[in-house]
Amino acid sequence: MIVTKLPWAGVKVEIGTTRIAIDPLYNFPPRYERSHEPLYPLDVFGKVDAVLITHHHPDHFDPEAIARFYGEEIPVYLPVESLKLIGDTPLKQLYGMELGQSIRIGSAKAIAVFAMDGFGDPQVSWVVEGGGKRLIHGGDTLWHGHWWNIKSVHGPFDIACMPVNAAIVEFRGNPPSGQPITLGPEQAVAAAYVLGAKTLLPIHYRTIHQPPLYCETPDLPERLHASAAERGIKLALLDTHDSLDLSGDAEAIEQVRQ
Repeated sequence: MIVTKLPWAGVKVEIGTTRIAIDPLYNFPPRYERSHEPLYPLDVFGKVDAVLITHHHPDHFDPEAIARFYGEEIPVYLPVESLKLIGDTPLKQLYGMELGQSIRIGSAKAIAVFAMDGFGDPQVSWVVEGGGKRLIHGGDTLWHGHWWNIKSVHGPFDIACMPVNAAIVEFRGNPPSGQPITLGPEQAVAAAYVLGAKTLLPIHYRTIHQPPLYCETPDLPERLHASAAERGIKLALLDTHDSLDLSGDAEAIEQVRQ
């Protein structure tokens, strides 16, 4: 298994000749003024066989980019409840997934598992396994009590891709709550620990920070390193285009630049 960091919350997973993109993003959501990191055409990262979407929010589901760079016929899997929320798209193969439902994509297996959305919208986390390795991608989940159940049924994991920016927003609800809508650094490490993950790959940070509309929590890298060291979790703070190669020894994780 090779895991490549895409911008924002996206990752690309390669298992043998099978390639899967999770939450790939190219078109920056118009609500925000600018991206704090470059967004690349999705084909820069190579072709994929399927796309997994954690939820329908525009910073996670970019149907125009998916159709443009992967083709309108690319299979796209997302929560079944999201199908009625996404409107018209150019995508021809959209499949709604129930919690616990699994699919085969080439040499990989993908399973939709529980996640908790910060706005009460439908969301899943994705478990992807193959080649003797397991990954979980948390989208922009909050903390919840299903981590232990997920580990019991699907874990332990080689790598957990978890949101870390503890975003506080002012565009949803009046008055605004002042509470994070995603995991923070310490919670992401705790989730990886409970899931039995060897490595935490932080996602969902850096790209968007526009106070007071959308505020990222401060001191992210320092807090991640401190919490991961305390819990004994390996931390992979990857830049876009960087990859983790888990295809060799289970304990040998190599960071490479594509």
